[in-house]
Amino acid sequence: MPSSRRLPRSRRLTAMEPPQRRDSPRYARGRSSTAVQQDWQRELDSDFIAMKRVWQMLRHGAVRMIGEIGRQY
Repeated sequence: MPSSRRLPRSRRLTAMEPPQRRDSPRYARGRSSTAVQQDWQRELDSDFIAMKRVWQMLRHGAVRMIGEIGRQY
């Protein structure tokens, strides 16, 4: 049964965004490469944190499963 929680959305730029004009002022144009790099790094770090949490849950579940099997014998 699917969860009622919403799926996380990526902060990456999508292909649906209109292209920026070259003659537009700098503040109206897209973000600088350092801002994009920082966003990418932040998203990667959050992915690593989520993966760490998943591994902790798997480890906890495996220990519990082994304990339940050991308790039965």
